[in-house]
Amino acid sequence: MSTAQLKALLAVRQRREEVAQKALVGARARHEEAKGEQSRLDALVLAARERRARAGEDAEGGGGGVVRAAEGAARARYRQRLVEEIAALERRAAAHREGALEAAAAREDSARQAQERARRQREAVETLHDNRQAALRLDAQRREERALDEQGQQMAARPGARPR
Repeated sequence: MSTAQLKALLAVRQRREEVAQKALVGARARHEEAKGEQSRLDALVLAARERRARAGEDAEGGGGGVVRAAEGAARARYRQRLVEEIAALERRAAAHREGALEAAAAREDSARQAQERARRQREAVETLHDNRQAALRLDAQRREERALDEQGQQMAARPGARPR
């Protein structure tokens, strides 16, 4: 492969690595957003559980007669709504964890693998290019040495020539 071809291939590999790096940055950002959303959902579940615990503590307070029965029924309905809200929030958090969060993590992992593969491919072409450049420099150096040797032999073969 010629030096020009290696340079062109190296440029293609470098560009591919840059694209892969940008894709990785984007995938990481989306994964962080999904983790933030998961934290927010988990916090909502925790807050609802705390409200349910406080509602249970309030139920132990007392009052009298008919008012107490009506309040008890209202508190029971409130606690039931909290239980339903907690269940719905838990389902939502689990669905996000198993759906969007796992998908974002998988996309980030895939992007990381693609970026690593692009980097290895660029490095392989870069090594070939560097080795080719080194071989060309060595060939040029050897040609120069041969030319100097030939010049020295020609000078020595001339009568009356003095070495410098």
